[in-house]
Amino acid sequence: MISRHPTRRDFVSLASLGVLGGALVPLVGQTSTPRLRGLRGPGPYEADANLSVGLVRDSETYSTFEPLPWEAGLRYDDPQYREWWPEAPRVIPASEVAIGDQGLVHTHVELLVHGVYPDIEAWWRQGIEKVELQVMYRSFDPMAEGPFPYLAWSYEGRPVPMPAQRVRFPVPIDETGSLEVLLRVRRVVAGSGGDPTIEAVGVEARRHAGAFTVDWQTGRPKLQRGVYLLGLRGDTWAQPASLPEPGRRPRRDLSSLVVSVEPLGEDASRQLG
Repeated sequence: MISRHPTRRDFVSLASLGVLGGALVPLVGQTSTPRLRGLRGPGPYEADANLSVGLVRDSETYSTFEPLPWEAGLRYDDPQYREWWPEAPRVIPASEVAIGDQGLVHTHVELLVHGVYPDIEAWWRQGIEKVELQVMYRSFDPMAEGPFPYLAWSYEGRPVPMPAQRVRFPVPIDETGSLEVLLRVRRVVAGSGGDPTIEAVGVEARRHAGAFTVDWQTGRPKLQRGVYLLGLRGDTWAQPASLPEPGRRPRRDLSSLVVSVEPLGEDASRQLG
């Protein structure tokens, strides 16, 4: 349910990661003759779904978002880890945060798309065939009705996993204090064998739409400085979860696109020229 309190509305932004490691070469070899032929071409009907958003708790206190805790290659008990990040990453549903940062109204934020979580292999093993992140920009032209979609980041899973590079860009936050995004996810549906890379029976496509807000609206992710995980399923971040520490088996059920939001301030428009 949407709160009946006064609201503001409109925006979010993000973008990218990349670089295929040599460790993926064996995966390519294993899929040289997959039963996926014929699945390319016109996509299936896209069903609408909610965007599941997780917020790394206390990430607004991180001095920098590069690297993120799980990108640093440090164990959680390493003194250097504790110096940078006091606790292991705990992710909470962003919709359960009481209120966003209302100081972001009439400013710009920088959206940084970090890329794939937990890793490319996990996405590949789940049959993730295509992911697109679109950020919706409002129109500044009174003669042109918006919003307009901006393709910020993409991933292709076939024939070789190909994520876009990490990317950052500014996004204006207007008087509505909101940020709209669309995550399009297309995955191969596994056959009876349970492995989408071997016995595929079809393709599932979803449009996960979400609108971040700086206000207190129930059920909407709150916009603030911090690190967000955009789930590839509608229920990925329905509950809080701790991210497995380095070296532990990653949780594929938490597969997400990682983005961070950094305030740029009211004078950020000068950086857009």
